[in-house]
Amino acid sequence: MLNNSAGVKPNKVDAVRKAMKELNYVPSELARGLAKNATKMIGFYMPFSSISLFDSKYALELLRGVDKVISRTDYSMVILNENVSDFKKLRQPKFVSYVMQNRIDGLILNGIYQSYESFPYFKKLLDNNFPVAYIGKRVNKEGFNVYAGYDNYIYSMLEAFYKNGHRKVLAVINKGSFNLDRFEQVIKKFRKEHSEYLDITIIETNANDNNEQLINSLKDLILIKKCTGIFCDITSNIPLILSFLYLNNLSVPNDVSVIGIEHHKDDCAAYYPPINSFYVPAYEMGSIAAEMLISSLRGEIVEETSKFVHANYINRGSMKNVN
Repeated sequence: MLNNSAGVKPNKVDAVRKAMKELNYVPSELARGLAKNATKMIGFYMPFSSISLFDSKYALELLRGVDKVISRTDYSMVILNENVSDFKKLRQPKFVSYVMQNRIDGLILNGIYQSYESFPYFKKLLDNNFPVAYIGKRVNKEGFNVYAGYDNYIYSMLEAFYKNGHRKVLAVINKGSFNLDRFEQVIKKFRKEHSEYLDITIIETNANDNNEQLINSLKDLILIKKCTGIFCDITSNIPLILSFLYLNNLSVPNDVSVIGIEHHKDDCAAYYPPINSFYVPAYEMGSIAAEMLISSLRGEIVEETSKFVHANYINRGSMKNVN
């Protein structure tokens, strides 16, 4: 009746409104939402990994950016956390049930690429025009996306080592981040486009792994195989790497050059010595994705549905030219 439903006589509506005024009645926003088939809830989903969502600096920065926008609106956010066993049991990503049961009005998710098992479900949401904002490369004309060009800045990282004469590089990357295939594809492309061979050894690790495993790998690759460059996409591993180098009388950049990835501005500037990095602004990306999605849900026209955010290379002196 209060939602101007058809079939209700005007005099009855007026009587109810008068009673509401006298009783100081405030309509339930939940009931109104249910009547309009709206929940005022936004789902936040990241593909499962081997670590907790809250152990990832990237995920936390992304969440902070999303929360910054949503907290200023009448929407709320629900985190659709999921682990490997959940996915194997359900055989579908958790966001599917939330959409099918009308438990969320829109969805923000980290990029799901075509190699992921969950990609067909994600693609179906886009094809059916469900309100989605995602972090990653554009999939089709539907939905909203924000991306920083992972392939581009990884290629630039390889180029930085190569131009400075490094031919043996160790790459310490996040286990379970689903980026390994893409990382290897960039390496393959780089090697095709450069005359001299760049030897890249990849180690997958995460915050929950035993430090001894990484230390043993560093002994083999730095002390024995003489890698002169290290790339690390997990900032939490950089102190361990610097400590290992110091204990073995090696310094940055004189003996080993280091490049990191930071998602919180100047994280790599806090180390001694400061580390060169590509700054991938996850906070900004989360904010942009949320703004586009909320605007769309409010019926506003979103003219720019795809946004590129540049990952800046910050030179702090941790790269030595060994040519």
